[in-house]
Amino acid sequence: MPGTTPGRGLCTPPRQLLKALLGRPQRTEQAPASRGEEEEADPAWQEAQQGELLYEQARCALQLYRFREAIEAYEHCLQLAQRRGDEEQARRLQGQLGYLSRRLGQWDEALHYSSASLAYHQQRGSLAWYANLLKNIGHVYRLQGRVAAAQERWEEAAEQPTEAAGDTRRSNIR
Repeated sequence: MPGTTPGRGLCTPPRQLLKALLGRPQRTEQAPASRGEEEEADPAWQEAQQGELLYEQARCALQLYRFREAIEAYEHCLQLAQRRGDEEQARRLQGQLGYLSRRLGQWDEALHYSSASLAYHQQRGSLAWYANLLKNIGHVYRLQGRVAAAQERWEEAAEQPTEAAGDTRRSNIR
């Protein structure tokens, strides 16, 4: 909208990122423009910047308990990650979407996203993520009245080491 401040509804980190992106020239191809033609930004770079901004927007929405806004932004990030072929980022985003879906009572979506992320993190040895995803699935089962299945997931999560060798990245899913 003309006359509005860029990033007005965002919390500080994304607002600063948006201002930085809008205030600096976009990266251009190495070859200089000829005959006064405007240079175009590298599409891959633009997509990466868009993904970073959307991710920060989702994180802020999550911190402000705006779960629907966070889901929308994370879903866009997921599409970008899948288009780029970044499976690790896509699986992490699915884990976040599983958590948010649970918080909104969308249990089928929560199980879908969490299960898709679970197998990847188990296979990769990302045990902090794996344990937190198991906990999230357990919470969904408990909310569905499947107490025995919930207990199994929580027990399996409790058996996971809190920090595996080489797995210093922690999940923020709770």
